[in-house]
Amino acid sequence: MCGFLGVISKENIDQDKLINANNLQICRGPDSTKLIKGKLKNGLNYAFIFNRLSIIDLDEKAMQPMVSTNLEHVLMFNGEIYNHRDLRKELESKSVHFKTSHSDTEVILNGLINNGDNYIKKLNGQFSISFLNQKLNSLLLVRDRLGQKPMFYFRDTKQIYFGTNLRALQSCLHKEINEQSIYNYLSLDVVPSPETIYKDIYKLKPSQIMEIDLDTFNIKSDERFWKIEEFNGDKKISYDDFLSVFSNSVSERLEADVPVGTFLSGGLDSTSIVNQISNIGEQINSFSMITDEKKYNEEYWSDEVSKKYKTNHKKVIVSSNISNSTVLDSIRIFDEPYSDPSTVPSYLLSKLISEHYKVAISGDGGDELLGGYNRISQIINSRGSKFSNFVNPLFNLYPSSFGTGNKILKNHKNSQNSLASYHEDKKFAKLLNINPSKDYRTQFTGDYELYNMLMFSEYNFFLSEKMLLKVDRTSMANSLEVRSPFVDHRLIELFLNSNYLKANYKNPKIFLKNSLKNNFSEPFFNRPKQGFVFNLESWIYSNLNFIFEFVGDSVYLDESQIKHLKNMSIIKTRINANRLWKVFFLEVFLRNKL
Repeated sequence: MCGFLGVISKENIDQDKLINANNLQICRGPDSTKLIKGKLKNGLNYAFIFNRLSIIDLDEKAMQPMVSTNLEHVLMFNGEIYNHRDLRKELESKSVHFKTSHSDTEVILNGLINNGDNYIKKLNGQFSISFLNQKLNSLLLVRDRLGQKPMFYFRDTKQIYFGTNLRALQSCLHKEINEQSIYNYLSLDVVPSPETIYKDIYKLKPSQIMEIDLDTFNIKSDERFWKIEEFNGDKKISYDDFLSVFSNSVSERLEADVPVGTFLSGGLDSTSIVNQISNIGEQINSFSMITDEKKYNEEYWSDEVSKKYKTNHKKVIVSSNISNSTVLDSIRIFDEPYSDPSTVPSYLLSKLISEHYKVAISGDGGDELLGGYNRISQIINSRGSKFSNFVNPLFNLYPSSFGTGNKILKNHKNSQNSLASYHEDKKFAKLLNINPSKDYRTQFTGDYELYNMLMFSEYNFFLSEKMLLKVDRTSMANSLEVRSPFVDHRLIELFLNSNYLKANYKNPKIFLKNSLKNNFSEPFFNRPKQGFVFNLESWIYSNLNFIFEFVGDSVYLDESQIKHLKNMSIIKTRINANRLWKVFFLEVFLRNKL
């Protein structure tokens, strides 16, 4: 896992400014840094700088930016390609020469040179890629299918900047805050792609592949190389079908030239991964978050799992009396506003793991894959399999930060279906008198089952725009690469092409339970689901004076809006705690921005 920053310009490039900007993302790759610069064949200036977190092929030959033998191509790549060994064999069978022993970077470079842009579809992994092709006089920017890795860019008629850290780009460009993005954030908890918090700087959407002409800096092509809505089947899948792909996904993510750790909450998802690692025969090094509040604490279960599989187990305690400085530290790692209080324990647990390992396996994506959120089964139980005449109060089941009474869809058949509208906190937006943009809404036309529409939404917004962003930022701030076996496009395609959720929505994780049934008793499977959180309400309502030191002096909220927030703080509910956290996070971010 790494970080990079690049610029191609008709004007001279300030190398010192680029180096200073790069220092802002050094945490993404602290092991080594490399800068290359010069002129392209068309006379443009370029400078590419790369920070490496060495995990696969530690040899210097695998360092980036990686330049082709004929000097026509330059690749920078952040992420991991899990099927790189198979892809290398394919290329070698076609007489493609490699300089490295097993670098996944060189596989991408040679694959793109010899096969063109379509080669991206062969990659199984998490990645953001920039590929300079002087033969075609173009720059290719790519983001992985689910958006696990970030890619930001700015372009005008004279230049293009691109990279993996928004703060690094902003330090070069000094763009103004985009007020519409603030409104979107206050309604949605995040700034959805393609916008960012800054004007004129954008982020690629998940699975987006964009080609830039290097004479005009115009976009030559812009498309998605993977479309989740194309997987809409009704096939029956067996436990063996699932296990075959899942076990391979876990096995591939264990490959590294450095030791690998594992997140362990004690829930079904992380335990299933630990079980698979144990079956492979690897020593397991596990890490858990525990809290001093019984309501949220799953220490008993993570300890049980650790004992069962004889893991080397370590824990981090997230206290209900967590310090304000720790909370601020967890916020300041973000290059955009992001409202999810689980960032605090995620940051602290990643920090603990990074003291011992560069790589960790996580259970992220399990609930999206298997419909594991309680809201999914409850919605289906209440409505049946079609979307017509959907009842708004059902959306009280969604997380409180999304608001209540929102609509998913009004028409199920042959209609433009918005998959993000129910994530809006419309009541909060109305209270603050703000209007979020509608451009973020993913639209699909077609006749889909309720089950697949729900899963499309979970993937396209909740996972891609929110959860995976949190995973990337909290881990990479600590120079830790996180790999998620459940976020494997082969698994996602398998389940979306099936009737699995339709057949199992009352017991959505039956396959995981089957894999563990010989190792655990009924209480393990039948306990209430816990989220990866700390007691937000307790912290918020114990620190209102501290919070309003930031919020009360807001640049973007007026006196009336601040008054509404103060009145809200009197009514001590969880949804109000989430809303206060959201505004507090924004104000801390704005004071920390460049």
